[in-house]
Amino acid sequence: MTLIYILLSLALATTVLTVVGRAIAPAPPVNLSDEKIRQLVQQGDREQAIDWYSQLHGEDFNKAKAAVDEMIRQL
Repeated sequence: MTLIYILLSLALATTVLTVVGRAIAPAPPVNLSDEKIRQLVQQGDREQAIDWYSQLHGEDFNKAKAAVDEMIRQL
């Protein structure tokens, strides 16, 4: 019985952290563009740049990461 409570508590904690994490991440601007993503890269916000690149271009994480890493190399 205790194991069930522990597992349920872990599942609830994971759900809460996921929701809170999404709430903390800034929403992409309405006029999202590659230029805005380059600005994030120049500011050192690689993770946000990857997220916005993925949203703008409809790419998965790995392709977005590769594109942002290429932007970083070109700086």
